[in-house]
Amino acid sequence: MHIILADAYFNLGERLRRTRDFRAAQEYHIKGLDLRLQFLPDDDPSTGDSYFYLALTQLVLGEYNSGMKRFQHSLAIRKNAFGEKHHRVARGLNNLGFENAVHTSYVLYGLSGNNQHLHDAFSFAEHSRSLLLWKSITETRARLFAGIPEEILNEERELHRQLIQTRMQYHRTRSDSEEFHSLRSDYFDALMNYRRFVAALENVYPRYYTLKHDITSPSIPDVQSMLDEDTALLQYYLGKEKSFLFVITSREIALLPLETAQTIDELTHSMRRMIQRIDGDGFMTTSNALYSVLIEPALPYIKNKEHLIIIPDGSLNHLPFEALSADAIHDSEGHIVFSSLPYLIRDYTITYQYSMKLAFERIVQNRKKITDTSHPCFIGLAPVFATDENERQPEGMSVTNDAEETRSSLQNFDLARFSVLPDSEREIHSIIGLFGAENHHAEGYFHDDATKENFLNTLEDYSYIHIASHGFFYEEKPMLSGVLFSTGGDADIDENRDILFAGEIYNLNLNSELIVLSSCESGIGTIARGEGILALTRGFIHAGAHNLLV
Repeated sequence: MHIILADAYFNLGERLRRTRDFRAAQEYHIKGLDLRLQFLPDDDPSTGDSYFYLALTQLVLGEYNSGMKRFQHSLAIRKNAFGEKHHRVARGLNNLGFENAVHTSYVLYGLSGNNQHLHDAFSFAEHSRSLLLWKSITETRARLFAGIPEEILNEERELHRQLIQTRMQYHRTRSDSEEFHSLRSDYFDALMNYRRFVAALENVYPRYYTLKHDITSPSIPDVQSMLDEDTALLQYYLGKEKSFLFVITSREIALLPLETAQTIDELTHSMRRMIQRIDGDGFMTTSNALYSVLIEPALPYIKNKEHLIIIPDGSLNHLPFEALSADAIHDSEGHIVFSSLPYLIRDYTITYQYSMKLAFERIVQNRKKITDTSHPCFIGLAPVFATDENERQPEGMSVTNDAEETRSSLQNFDLARFSVLPDSEREIHSIIGLFGAENHHAEGYFHDDATKENFLNTLEDYSYIHIASHGFFYEEKPMLSGVLFSTGGDADIDENRDILFAGEIYNLNLNSELIVLSSCESGIGTIARGEGILALTRGFIHAGAHNLLV
């Protein structure tokens, strides 16, 4: 009964706080906190919520000392909860408090000048992103380093392969078909078999359990120690009401307020439309505006740097930062000279990451790696799709010209709707020539030889993999996005044989220095809050690719 009353006080306090009746909100939050402290453990997450929202209320009222103390209590509880209770607490924070936590840390830093509040803001922002991707990567690597016998690892891989296969069949089947319910049952059985097997591994191999659940994040000093003098890391955080930019260099850290997420979203979507429409004036306007919003605040920290590591958020996952320009340059007739614009790529080399965890790990890998660059191996695949039926189609035609039709009928792929790609063959031959000029080994598969089977059989042997083909993105079911390979001379597409679906990529074993997806829609995807972009790229990162170009 007391806990129910505490929850009621808390909910009433939050309602009053949102209507800006802060005095009354403080009264009810204090009542709720007192009851929770009496009847709940000191480290219970709901007690942390009471401390947190009471702190927000008191800071607005100007009661800084009390607000800061209670905010510190909430931080202590939530940081402890990021252990075994991590996922439950993380979901709660995502829904209720991550954005406020980052903002409050920023306010406290402004009031106190204490760098610890910057570290707190960074910690909350980092815990809000890419948890699922990091967990899947950690789980895969944990099996490799936990002393599990090879035959058991092979059994795990086979169970995972079966799970992926049944999941893809289930998702590709219409819900009104006769086999749908049977496939759904098969998928559920495969999922349960895999989960039971993994649970048994955790019991028999405790080191696997420990490694698998290691979710520690790098601290700011950790990150700074790995950055060289020429590199700056920019991590964006877009919230519904507040947005921020973290700038980290080897010597400095800054937390900078940005325009609202709505403003940034509108500009980002506008710039993509201008690029698609080849609207030069519109592109110039939005490119300049985004440069002003996203880059200018960081200039005091990055002006002497050469390399930017960008961790985007939300709609920024779809933004080519390289194309941002500070100014427009016109010729004597007033036309924009696009080849001479001061694009961001002219000042910096730019790489992207999903989260600070993954960026930090990549930096560590680069420091430790001893790469044999004397004989890099390149493999390129270009199906071309030249047939009697489609070889007369315009070269610029693409499956994405009718994207809605494509996405609504993924179960009925028709080879005739995929246009010929003659330049893809020249593309691969040109790259082979560049490698050959440096006496490096390079090969290519073309036309009927550029099959999915040949790709899967050779991908572990090459450092550089280039696929020039048709790609497609399926927004409703991102795991059914994919890349089309040659049918090997057959007139019809066999989905299992000829398409590499996004869901299958997670089961690959890669150690590639670079994978290039030269195809439409290979770099776009659904944006999941906190998880970034769900597309082909995610699977390749999980499977072990070090770098992607899409």
